[in-house]
Formats: sequence, structure tokens, C-alpha cells
Amino acid sequence: MNVNHEIEGHAVPFEEVIKALNIMRYGSPEKVMFQLLFLTGCRVRELNNMLKSKLYGNMLYWRLGKNQKGFRKVKLPAYFLKELERYRNTHRIYGDRLFGVHPDTFRRHFNKVIRPQLPSWQEKRLIDKRGVMKEEYIYQLKGLRKNYQTLEFAKQFEKWQDASIALEFTSKNMKHSSGKITAYHYIENFESLNIEKYKHLTPAEIIANSQTQMRLMDY
Repeated sequence: MNVNHEIEGHAVPFEEVIKALNIMRYGSPEKVMFQLLFLTGCRVRELNNMLKSKLYGNMLYWRLGKNQKGFRKVKLPAYFLKELERYRNTHRIYGDRLFGVHPDTFRRHFNKVIRPQLPSWQEKRLIDKRGVMKEEYIYQLKGLRKNYQTLEFAKQFEKWQDASIALEFTSKNMKHSSGKITAYHYIENFESLNIEKYKHLTPAEIIANSQTQMRLMDY
């Protein structure tokens, strides 16, 4: 097993996000749930809080988790809503739930079926957890939330040229319950995310642009 001791943080390079999306079947539970993590920056467990009744046009509202109060909202792109509709029309979903699969089931399926097809997603690193050295995957589903926040911070930092102001806006957007998060929490991922290349794009545009490039390559 290859163990990486150097890489910090949990952000997933955007190229690796696209690789993962490209091997998942269109309209499958894992693909729509994976995309929603990337498009919204929600926690994996918050996927279970997403309801069909809280989708108004292209705006999705969902209740926050991890002791946070209230709702967040994100505007979803048309191409994703079309795929979400395909998923909902071809899978059994009960009640008002947006998904018919529990987040834990989705996570297990990703680790068992999707991750083995992605060499970079299989790499691990050693971390210190409360004085005990443990191995964990470098790229994890929860890292997609870090992507979203780092991208948002980069946009705010470019606008205000002040890390403290950028952090304030990012924290407000994410509805963080604590202000203890530091700017370093995001800046450490600038290099691995090649943030200069992507900071002018939204998560939806990153996916859309990659798919356009793939179609051009087919010709």
C-alpha cells in the first residue's frame, strides 16, 4: 500500500473530481449525490436532509447538520436538474426525500465500487488523531465540501485582497457556527487545487466546461 505522508488537507483536485464523474453512470444514485456534494459544498450527512419540496425551480434549500441551525440554499444548473429528474424517474424514492439512498449507503458504495477504479483516490496518508497514527484516504467525499469553501474563499480573497474579510464572507455563506476557522484552512489547498486556473469559475461551470471539452475530444 502506498502511504503519502506529505499532502495536507482534504480538498480533491478538480481534475480528480471530473475523473470520478466520468466513470459514473448518468442518472445513477452515486453520480447525482456526488455532484450535489460538489455543487453545494454540503456535508455528506446533509444529503439526507434534502427534500423534493425544498427545490423551488433551480434553487435548493436544505437543513444544515452538525449542530448548525437553519438552511442553506444553492442555485443548481439546468444540466444537473435534468439528470436529477432522470434519476428520480428511474429509481424508487419514498416520500419527500430527494434521494432514495441513505448517505452511509452511498459512501459505502463509492468506496467499494467507484474508488477502486480511480488510482489517485486509493492513495492514503498517515495522520495523527488524538495521539494515535492512523491511515486515511487522501481524497474523500467530505473533501468536496473543502473544494467548495476554498473556491469561495479564493473568489472573496481576490475581490477584497484581505484574508480576514474573505474568511468572513466565506463563513457567512457556509453558515459556520464557529468563527475559529482560519484563512490557512483554505489557503493550504490553493496549490493542490490549482486555484489560479479555477477561481473565476463556479463549481457548476467547472463540471460543464469539462464535459464540453470531453465532447470536443470525441470529434
